[in-house]
Amino acid sequence: MKNFLNVLSVSIAMVIAMGAVVSCEDEALGLGNNVIGGEADGNVRSLDVIAYNDTVDTIRSDRFVLQNATFGVYKEGVFGSTSSKFYAQFRPSTIGDTDFGKEPKVDSVRLIIPVFYNTTAKPISRDIIKLTKINPPSTKIEDADTILITTKYAVDSLYGNKDLKMTLKVRDINTPLFRDTKYFSKLDGSQSPITTNSTTIGTLTVGSTVENKVVKVKNATTSIYSETVGYKISLDNDYFNEKIVKNAKTGLIGDYATFIRENIKGFEFSVEEDNGFIVNFKPNGISMNMYYSYKNPVDKKEGEKNYKERLSSTYGFDFANQWTVGGGSNVLVNQIKNDFNGTAFGNAVANPNKTEGDARLYLNGMSGSQVNLKFNQTQIDSIKSDVKNRGMVIIGAKLKFFLDNETNKFPKPPYIVAWNNYKKDSKNISELYSDVLDFYNAYPNSVHFNPMIKGDTDYYTIDVTKHLKSMVEKGTAYDNQSMIIAMGNFITSVTDATTINSVNPYQNNRAYNPYRIVLHGNKSEIEAKKLKLLVYYSVK
Repeated sequence: MKNFLNVLSVSIAMVIAMGAVVSCEDEALGLGNNVIGGEADGNVRSLDVIAYNDTVDTIRSDRFVLQNATFGVYKEGVFGSTSSKFYAQFRPSTIGDTDFGKEPKVDSVRLIIPVFYNTTAKPISRDIIKLTKINPPSTKIEDADTILITTKYAVDSLYGNKDLKMTLKVRDINTPLFRDTKYFSKLDGSQSPITTNSTTIGTLTVGSTVENKVVKVKNATTSIYSETVGYKISLDNDYFNEKIVKNAKTGLIGDYATFIRENIKGFEFSVEEDNGFIVNFKPNGISMNMYYSYKNPVDKKEGEKNYKERLSSTYGFDFANQWTVGGGSNVLVNQIKNDFNGTAFGNAVANPNKTEGDARLYLNGMSGSQVNLKFNQTQIDSIKSDVKNRGMVIIGAKLKFFLDNETNKFPKPPYIVAWNNYKKDSKNISELYSDVLDFYNAYPNSVHFNPMIKGDTDYYTIDVTKHLKSMVEKGTAYDNQSMIIAMGNFITSVTDATTINSVNPYQNNRAYNPYRIVLHGNKSEIEAKKLKLLVYYSVK
């Protein structure tokens, strides 16, 4: 799962520039001993917070956020069920009236959904078959022989019951998809559905492994043929005969707008099971080719030995979207349904303690779940007074969210994310913290704001040093301020994977992030794991 989630990072030099001019305990900034030089001793003060479970009733799930996409279903007892259907437009690679030749016939259509797999780990298996035919036959493979290499890999982007199998079905859709339309998923799945035709165009049993086939000369450095690693689905030939070949001269494949409005509006990818796993993939990597044959327009000459009665050709399709380098116009939509009635998560979001905070905090990706956190303004005012009157210098401020590993064991996501929410001129404002915008260098190395959780670490960190310093040193005020915490991380730019794609905090990956975790809240019964705002300081 690490392959499809990203982080924010910051260089040590930028942290120093932040105003941390004295040394402190290793705990303060997580930079290690004596990274920041100075003479003063470090101190820490714990400030109270109130954090409670919250939900929004919709989540945006269109091209605005779908750098990756999902399909599948996963159900367990704590968070309940999450199911996802994926919809995508596509267009012919070359548009315009096409001459498919005389007596054309679709021989096969292959669609490949790329998946993430570990390219550095040892494959599950690798088989080599000799393709070169010689007389007399020999099984020994020589350097000049043509071989077929079949490699099996473990899929690295599944969440849920990976030992199960699911039936992926492809159908064409009836609902036109528009690029300038916003698409949302409601938690209960009651949004206006994107309708499909009942006929299934393709079916494939998907699981935790994929195969890759390569044809090459044994001692060659390049391949004769190499296919994308992914789920490979054979689609219905008759469907493409009707939609493509028979429409060669009708104008239905003459231009893109006509094609996606009147011919093929797009495909739905869904599973028929009610429990299994969520598949995460890059939709701009989907490939689809139609292989067809037609009668040879040249008559056979007398004595010609290698004459072919029918010739073969390929007709391609393009799934490029805005997350493709160079851009693309195809619309992407996920429709996600969550059912958490009667679960611990459902009870928590239905009955939050907004006055005192909750003992446990639930974050569920691919849903509207979030945590609403409020600072103790009285204690912040006390810090502000000490900065002004006692020479206090703030050198760090962060929240530590401890995982509830005792009773709720889920795979650890690498990140959680947060943003600031407050009122300004009677309007609700959601924006990134200055600690994000001003203090990150590049993904995915050293991280300041929300560092990646690694190894046995059992807590997440949200660092708001500059934000707190602004409030106590400059008097910056935020009316009715809350921190919103959600599963996932910010999305990177397609042209530069080291930068945040947008300053809009809702442009994050929670729509396709399937992780689930339970955290200790400020009302946890375990004192050492209670959620606090830790302020690191020195005194002049």
